[in-house]
Amino acid sequence: MFLAFFINSAGRCKLGVALEWVALVAIQLLSISPPANAQENIDSQKPSPELLAEAAELQRLWSSERLVMAKLQKLGATFKMAPVGGAVAELLDPDKRDFVAELRVLRNRALDQSPDQTLATGHAIRYVPYFRKLKRLSLDASLTKDEDLRALSKIDSLTTVVLYDASGVTDEGVAHLAQLPYLMVLQVYGANIGDQSLLHLHGAKELYELYLTSDRFSNAAIASASKIASLTQLSLVGGQIDDDGLHPLSELPQLRHLDLSSTQITSRSVERIGQFPALEVFVARSTQLTEQDFARIRLVIQRRTGNGRRTSNNAKL
Repeated sequence: MFLAFFINSAGRCKLGVALEWVALVAIQLLSISPPANAQENIDSQKPSPELLAEAAELQRLWSSERLVMAKLQKLGATFKMAPVGGAVAELLDPDKRDFVAELRVLRNRALDQSPDQTLATGHAIRYVPYFRKLKRLSLDASLTKDEDLRALSKIDSLTTVVLYDASGVTDEGVAHLAQLPYLMVLQVYGANIGDQSLLHLHGAKELYELYLTSDRFSNAAIASASKIASLTQLSLVGGQIDDDGLHPLSELPQLRHLDLSSTQITSRSVERIGQFPALEVFVARSTQLTEQDFARIRLVIQRRTGNGRRTSNNAKL
């Protein structure tokens, strides 16, 4: 119809000329190419090989986590989950984006009497490295050894580690934990550790809360702790720490909470403790300090800060 209209309107045009004109128009239409960057845009929307590999690894990790969770649930373990973020999340099944972020496995004395010793909560440490997205760990460490903590140090996401009844842990185990790049909170109870553990923690740049118990601490532990500039809470419970060893703590500009329970400090330390630049809470149970000493410490802090209220219920025997 278009061709007939063209011939009729042209009058003197011949059919051959009309066909030639149509052919030229068709060639021009067919020669139109897509924008030069169209393929680049398509390629940029494709996941990179690295992202695809990460997604595949996370899917494998999700499956292995569920198997280990089933074992730990028999020990009374509790979990808190958190979704993975970033571009890789879009490549995962919506039902498989949550990973273990917090794990608590505390002592179950009923299971300790079980003839199946593999159920003892102290064995839970062997399963922890399966949780590669773990951030916070609280664990009965009664069967934990230094070598177990070496494996734990490979979980880069860990920020909080709390170990109870850790009698099998030595300074070497603390050295492994010090390798965690984002370690913020470390609490180790009942471990066979001493001053060397504080030296190992010098490189823990993110550490702000440290709680260690040992009867082997000396004034050298205080000197080493004063080198961890990020500390806001420090508890060194036990040992031979005395009045002469406290001065280095004045070098910690952010130290707000200090616990020196079961140490050898006396009333000689009252004025010095009150002058620590940021101190708000002081605890020293089972020491030679008296109620009058604590009242004096509160008064010194109140004069310095204008507020001693937060120390009133904590600075006590």
